[in-house]
Amino acid sequence: MLPVMARRRRNRPDVTVPLPVLAVFGVILGGGGGWIATMPPGERASLIHRAGNMVDRGAALLRPEPRPYRYFSGCNDARAAGYESIRRDEPSYRAEMDGDGDGIACEPYRG
Repeated sequence: MLPVMARRRRNRPDVTVPLPVLAVFGVILGGGGGWIATMPPGERASLIHRAGNMVDRGAALLRPEPRPYRYFSGCNDARAAGYESIRRDEPSYRAEMDGDGDGIACEPYRG
């Protein structure tokens, strides 16, 4: 008979999330619509404007800094210049350098 092993729980530090961020997620997920509907129109517009600004700032932090355009004859030249994993939305991207057609050219070797 095999011994039964108990599953151990890992100790995780407490994660804190600011209240305005939680409010934005609540509104987006539909949980906050009730109390927003009862707010005065001016206050509601102000809250929606501030929440939109917070979402825009958060999205800007997640968006990588764009790299300037450079023409490369191939991926070896791009890698030598530090341009590894060139995304489709970058100016230096060319479909000829994207071997698997996934929108990322000159991906690192995973051999």
